[in-house]
Amino acid sequence: EDFVGDEEICAGQRLLTLRQEGTVKEYCRDFIGLATNAPEVPEFVLEWTFMNGLRPEIRTRTETFAPRTLAMMMSTAKKVASWTDSEAPPPRGYSGGSNRGNKVGSTKHQGPTNQGGFRPQNKPITTFGPAKTTNANAPRFEDRNPNRQNRVKPPFRRLTQAEVEWRKAEGMCFCCDEKGHSRPQCPYKEFQLLIVQEDGHEVEMEESDEDSDEEAIQTIAGVATLSLNSMVGISSPRIVKMGGTIQGEPVVILIDSGETHNFISEKIVTQLGLRVEGTKGYGVVMGTGLTVQGQGICKEVELSVQGLSVVAQFLPLELGSADVILGMQWLESVGDMVCNWKLQKLSFKVEGRQVELQGNPGICCSPVTLKGLWKALDQEGQGVIIEYGGVQGPKPEEEVPVTEGIQSVLREFQSVFNEPQGLPPTRGREHAIELTPGAAPVSVRPFRYPQIQREELEKLVATMLAAGIIQESTSPFSSPVLLVKKKNGSWRFCVDYRALNKVTVGDSYPIPMIDQLLDELHGAVIFSKLDLRAGYHQIRVRAEDVPKTAFRTHDGHYEFLVMPFGLTNAPSTFQSLMNDLFRPYLRRFVLMLFDDILVYSKSEAEHQGHLRTVLQVLTDNQLFANSKKCQFGSQKVDYLGHVISAEGVAADPAKVQAMVDWPVPRNVKALRGFLGLTGYYRKFVKGYGEIARPLTALLKKDQFQWSQKVEDAFQSLKVAMSTVPVLALVDFSLPFVIESDASGVGLGAVLMQQKQPIAYFSQAQTERQRLKSVYERELMAIVFAIQKWKHYLLGRKFLVRTDQKSLKFLLEQREINLEYQRWLTKILGFDFEIQYKPGLENKAADALSRIDAVPQLCALSMHVAIQLSEIDEAIEKDEELSKLKQEVVTDATSHPDYSVVQGRLFMKGRLVLPAASPLVKLVLQEFHDGKMGGHGGVLKTQRRVSEMFFWKGMLADIRQYVVECQVCQRHKYSTLAPAGLLQPLPVPKQVWEDISMDFVEGLPKSDGYDVVMVVVDRLTKYAHFVKLSHPYESPDVALLFVNEVVRLHGYPRTIVSDRDRTFTGGFWNELYRL
Repeated sequence: EDFVGDEEICAGQRLLTLRQEGTVKEYCRDFIGLATNAPEVPEFVLEWTFMNGLRPEIRTRTETFAPRTLAMMMSTAKKVASWTDSEAPPPRGYSGGSNRGNKVGSTKHQGPTNQGGFRPQNKPITTFGPAKTTNANAPRFEDRNPNRQNRVKPPFRRLTQAEVEWRKAEGMCFCCDEKGHSRPQCPYKEFQLLIVQEDGHEVEMEESDEDSDEEAIQTIAGVATLSLNSMVGISSPRIVKMGGTIQGEPVVILIDSGETHNFISEKIVTQLGLRVEGTKGYGVVMGTGLTVQGQGICKEVELSVQGLSVVAQFLPLELGSADVILGMQWLESVGDMVCNWKLQKLSFKVEGRQVELQGNPGICCSPVTLKGLWKALDQEGQGVIIEYGGVQGPKPEEEVPVTEGIQSVLREFQSVFNEPQGLPPTRGREHAIELTPGAAPVSVRPFRYPQIQREELEKLVATMLAAGIIQESTSPFSSPVLLVKKKNGSWRFCVDYRALNKVTVGDSYPIPMIDQLLDELHGAVIFSKLDLRAGYHQIRVRAEDVPKTAFRTHDGHYEFLVMPFGLTNAPSTFQSLMNDLFRPYLRRFVLMLFDDILVYSKSEAEHQGHLRTVLQVLTDNQLFANSKKCQFGSQKVDYLGHVISAEGVAADPAKVQAMVDWPVPRNVKALRGFLGLTGYYRKFVKGYGEIARPLTALLKKDQFQWSQKVEDAFQSLKVAMSTVPVLALVDFSLPFVIESDASGVGLGAVLMQQKQPIAYFSQAQTERQRLKSVYERELMAIVFAIQKWKHYLLGRKFLVRTDQKSLKFLLEQREINLEYQRWLTKILGFDFEIQYKPGLENKAADALSRIDAVPQLCALSMHVAIQLSEIDEAIEKDEELSKLKQEVVTDATSHPDYSVVQGRLFMKGRLVLPAASPLVKLVLQEFHDGKMGGHGGVLKTQRRVSEMFFWKGMLADIRQYVVECQVCQRHKYSTLAPAGLLQPLPVPKQVWEDISMDFVEGLPKSDGYDVVMVVVDRLTKYAHFVKLSHPYESPDVALLFVNEVVRLHGYPRTIVSDRDRTFTGGFWNELYRL
């Protein structure tokens, strides 16, 4: 099969020789027809060829408008032709620079030349096909017309290097073949392409009018072509992608018939240290039409691909979409090849052995970036970027470092995280599809797919064919296919098996309840989560049921060999297989729900053993996990929509954000979706039933009417879901406590252990239930709560607390009202005790039962930047500071502490603010409440503020702000008992009956004494000064007091002192002892 046909080469040659013979419209039509059949011709060559083929008078006037694109050139030429009478045929004898009668390669040359042909093994090719030349002694173009103005000049020439050197030696012009002048002075110069041959190589050289002399011709050792598809990774029907290796390193390989040579990424050359041999410079014509210079070649590079060893030479070049490109240079050396582009299969023989290569459209080296695409197109290229769907993925979470012990376990079982190869092994459990008796084969016509999905659908089918999980089918069954968008923006291949599921006998294998799984996690502190890679595809379909899985696309009929998504019994099949494999470890350290495996342990050492056991089971049964979705050795893990940690269970923040961002429902279906999502987490929310009551009322038939009351409930439920608490994990070794309550509109209860909530329950009352007595409503709350959590309470003794005191004697009554007996029978068999708890203390359950929540005042704090312009404006409004600023500007010495810098007033380098300005409060908020302040005390805040600002009364304002700060009042309150009222001491009536005493310390030493005990009579102010020295104790002070005071004045009636350690440490005991 030829990849570059003779038709393309012929079209390219005819295109270069095309000249306008009739009207411009006819010339444009012929030009477009030839250009369409020559897709390898670069854009800039098309533009030059079109302008060169116009009649001189039309070309000259067209060039005055400087059209920049081919379309603009055609449009301008048509307009120019309509303005003139040049549409008539040219006069007899006019050739207009045409080359009619001369075909490319038929021009007679004389001079030394080498026969050059295409050699795919080691020779590059030209853009438009092989050259045809004849050997002669004197190379020249045949002059068929002696009239130089009408002489025939070919649009391009093929010259060997020997011909070029011969022309230089003879002093011949490269434009007109005459001697005596150089090309810049040639009156017949036109834009031409010279194709120079050197040792069989063909290269293109461009002669432009800007060259200063004919010796400035640049010789390039060769020209190669690289398509835009291969440059940036855009898919093309002529491109096959597959994986391979070079020196054991995996590489992405492109087999592209649109490339002339083999290319290898410069990154791979550097990474593997491949040898690059020096060569003459060569040009690579990129897909944008630009030519880039290359140099060097990698010879004898061994490439391994699907068991085939390819030894070839490669041109190093920066590639964006692949590591290696095999082009025509390799394809020509292969010989005959059968290609199935749709299935991405290439078949050929190597040394008599039949080889088949299977492409993998899903493989990629790296996604094309805007920077890479721009670099590929360069500033002169053209391209279109079409965004057909913006996808915003979740923010990546910070990776938790894995300890060395767990990493060693993972390295030991590295094969678990490999890509599955081939079909899964035959295990004891295969998926069976049992049809109801008499059911006919199900055949549903395929859907119509958007254009953007067809190519993706073909890719996915080809990938699954290459992986061997599907095969072509002739089954009478057929189901349609649809593509579903993943979180990362890629497509998930799904088959609509609804019609098949209707006639399938259901499998009643039990699926675990999520709440029951989470109840097993108490005491665990370290977790690992494993997600199987395409878990369903790791289970075979029973051989006789394979035809029933058949599906049909727009281009084929196929069937699954492995269990696909969408079958009604697929979850049961998968769960039963996983339970059988992990049965010895379930509920001990493994939880299992479909392909989500959770390993939990109480210590890291224990966790390493548990993880090793789980990975060994996966290895033994050839089950593979997706390392990107796994999480190992973490103290917090996302599992089944919950965040699990040693502290308890919390709602998934992503799900909570989805609830908060939920738009206002416009119909019942949208409202059901919102209530379904929030209801999944209702056990986290106090009073969920009461909050959602106005919303659930809209689900009734013909009742959907959005009102302000419903809107308030909708927003309240969002707020409640965004503030869900962390619930404690159940510990079955501890007793359970239920606190319940009933209001006039709802019922509520909370299940607790050790005063930590485990789950909440709330339910709105019906109109009939609201009419019941308070006693019965309180009893209903207890009954509903016990039934809700009976899986926790049955067989255990628990405590029920209620604010209905009469219910405390419910179980002791000999006769019970018939209305209450029906409620009592629902809780028979449970072992519980009812305690009375006042409503003021039973706040949790009381709040759950009330629809009207206690109003809350919320404050929103945010940082506000202070603009200097605001300070300037405040200074101008303050008369005192404005006057002060003017005085400082006039005479800087009038106020030495003040200065004006850049029009602003400073006091000792601190910016001055008006005391009454609202900016003062903003400054205090920043320096006290903000991150910089951290709610410091008065002195710390004053020190921070005074470093930058100054205003009169600053310390008083700071003290008042700190005192009034609510956060400081709540968290920095005084632990001392409040002081009593200050009372003045009564005036003494006798001398030395009422005295006061204290110590004066820190005095200079005199004769070894440095402390003075001062005793003053409060009436006469007479004093005694008693010397002391450190250290002194309470007995010493008491003895001195008796010797110096009591000896002279007797014992006083009252003594007033401070709380010195001497007075509080035993002074009075020693005094009375004396």
